[in-house]
Amino acid sequence: MNHLASKATLLGLGLLAAASTANAQTADRKTAIGLHANATQYRGDLGNQFWKWDNMPYSGGLDVTQYIGRWLDLRLDLDYTRLRFPQDGSVGAGPRFKAQMYQAGLGFKLKLPVKDEFFLHPYLLVEPQFSWVLADRYATPTAANNFTRFGSFGGHVGGGLDFHLGQSATFYAQVTQAYLQTNDARLDGVANNPPATTFWDKKDRYLQFTAGVRANLGKAKDEDMDGVSDKKDKCPGTPTGVKVDLNGCPIDTDGDGVADYQDKCPDVKGLAALQGCPDA
Repeated sequence: MNHLASKATLLGLGLLAAASTANAQTADRKTAIGLHANATQYRGDLGNQFWKWDNMPYSGGLDVTQYIGRWLDLRLDLDYTRLRFPQDGSVGAGPRFKAQMYQAGLGFKLKLPVKDEFFLHPYLLVEPQFSWVLADRYATPTAANNFTRFGSFGGHVGGGLDFHLGQSATFYAQVTQAYLQTNDARLDGVANNPPATTFWDKKDRYLQFTAGVRANLGKAKDEDMDGVSDKKDKCPGTPTGVKVDLNGCPIDTDGDGVADYQDKCPDVKGLAALQGCPDA
């Protein structure tokens, strides 16, 4: 586990380095790739561990996000997820289980339509998912392991926050509630009583807490190569090598309306007819 955590840390640092020259994910840079860590809390027939923070099982995964518009992103998640009861993995007086899940999900990230440049983006996530589950179930503390493996569709519903770290990386944190669309007994060894007939009847669910970092791919179009994308450039066509402000317009130090690169007297207000120099 420590070896896995070390690899995750190195990959996270690599993503931050790759993001050092990128902006927040926008229409200019539509694709982002990220690394995240997960922690889970089970609630089902065996008990309720929701909002209990001690000894949560940790895991992680990769995600790819595609910008669609100010309201919407598509998101692909590939995860290795661990789930268990009791949460600390101890051998108690009753039944217990532990599960490993290999998961792939493709969902919709519904964003509050704030400006792309704003540092904080709240969102809702609705993500259908397929899980391949390996579960060890124990009916009593001394019972033999009842191992099962199965595939199941399911999904996540929840929300989160994207924090754009200046002009580089994006950090995000989210919480979702997840379920498997399968017979409840397959996960923890105990069936619903009475049997579940709707989504809301299903007892076996889990909360998943996720935190991660992502780097944005691609490069914004910048015809005049001044470092300001064409979409934001108020002075397109600036000559190569000319210093510009955040709007892409040439710097005018003395504020006389003559850009420094054309101003013969750049530190003194002057007249355009005299190439930026005052009338003697």
